[in-house]
This record gives sequence, C-alpha cells and structure tokens, in this order.
Amino acid sequence: VAGAAAVINIIGETLATVRGGTLGLSITADSLAVDAKRTGLIASLAAGVALSGDKTQAAAAYGIAGSVSINNITNNTEASTKGITLATLTGDNNSRVKARDESIIAAVTAGIGYSKSAQPSTGAGIGAAVAINTMNTTQKALVDTTNIRQTGKGDFSVTADAANPGPANARIVAIAVSAGISDGIGVSGMVAVNKITGETVASMSGSSYTYSETTKAKGAVTVSATDTSWLISIGAAIASGDSVAAGVGVSVNEISCATRARVDATAITTPGAVSITGSNNSVI
Repeated sequence: VAGAAAVINIIGETLATVRGGTLGLSITADSLAVDAKRTGLIASLAAGVALSGDKTQAAAAYGIAGSVSINNITNNTEASTKGITLATLTGDNNSRVKARDESIIAAVTAGIGYSKSAQPSTGAGIGAAVAINTMNTTQKALVDTTNIRQTGKGDFSVTADAANPGPANARIVAIAVSAGISDGIGVSGMVAVNKITGETVASMSGSSYTYSETTKAKGAVTVSATDTSWLISIGAAIASGDSVAAGVGVSVNEISCATRARVDATAITTPGAVSITGSNNSVI
C-alpha cells in the first residue's frame, strides 16, 4: 500500500499606486511609470506507487496506491493613480500604468498499483489519483481622477495583462494518471479538476489627457486589457487484469475570466491614435 498527498496554497497582493488624497497631488517629471507585477509558480509532484508479488508464496498479492494533489493560487495585482490634480510629463519617454500577473501551476499526480501472484488470476492492482488545480487572479490598471499634460514627445498607456511569462500561454499544466495492473483484478480511477477564474481591467475614469508638445510627434493613448490564459490538462486511467479490468477517468476543466477595457467621463486631447482594446484568448 502506498499513498502521496500534496497541498499548496499561494495567496498574494501586489499594489503600486499614486494617490493625491483630499488635497490632491501635482507632479512634474520626465515620465510616469506605475507598475505592479506578480509572478508565482507552483510545481507539484505527488505519486503513490505500490508493487506487490512473490512467486514463492501461495497467497494472493495486492498492490494498492493513491495520490491526492491540491494546488491553488489567489492573487490581486493593481497599478493605479487617483486624485492627481496635474501630472506634467516633460520628457520624450513613454508613460504607463501597468498591472500584470504571470502565475503558473504545473502539477503531476499519479497513483500506480501493481501485483503479481503465485496463483493465476488472483490478487489485485488498484491505483487512484485525484488532482485539483485552481487559479483566481485579478489584475487591474486604473487611472482615476487623474489629469495628465504631456509636453514631451511621449505616449501614454494603461494596460492590464494575465499571461504566461514564457513563449507559451499555459497558466495551468496538469497531468493526472492512475494505473491498476494485476494478473487478477486491475482497477484504476482518476479525477482531475482544473479551473481558472479572474478579472482583467484597464480603465481611465474621471480623468483627462492633453498632449501639448508643439511638434505633435507622438501622443498615442492606449487602454488595453488582455487575458491569454491557457489550460492544458492530460488525464489517463489505465487498468489491466487477467480476470477483471476496470478504469474510470473524469476530467473537469473550466476558464471563467472577465476582461474589460474602458474609458468613461474622461477627456482626451491628442494628435496621436487612441486605442481601447479588450482581448480574451483563453484556450482549454
């Protein structure tokens, strides 16, 4: 008999904010960068393996193994400005308010039971695996009651992203395998539940942006919210037995994420392009 269990829970909050309070706030600078970034990785391996068998013994052999893996990430990431009476940006560098979450869960769960008995068609190999992986992240880039005057040759962006930091887009990669192998009875069962939820918001509200650089060289304004959460799940239940073999596998996968880019009660005066984009490219 063998068993394995892994339980990992990550809860975090990342905030970057500039606030004026009741008296307001005035800023004069080359550029403005308000960045909040969250990274986190759960790498989990839970495996239970039981091997039983002795040809010299007349008794039946039994190999029973199970594993349970539960992994969760809950994050809140926010970059924001609020109550800025006037921010005068004099330089040629671009300015931004940006929130980004790059959390990842990579989990492997396995339960393997094997038996070999001296007596033909006796004994049992039983394997079971249960894997639960959940991720709930909120990432917001908010410009609220903030007045910006751009006198240098710069652009301004408000962006929120939920994404894998690497070349791939997967935020949960889960493999769950169970196997029951015996010359008698082989039984295996596998249950996998993988879920990604969250909210990605980029917003300008009750604010203003005025581009007053005389050559009108730049001044693009971008408000963008993007979610590229992918979920990759592989599950298998394997059973082999000379007399009875039964394998059952259940996999439940869900992505439920809201993505919003908005501008409301805000005046934008610029010769550059204004882009407001919300994009959700979730894939299971």
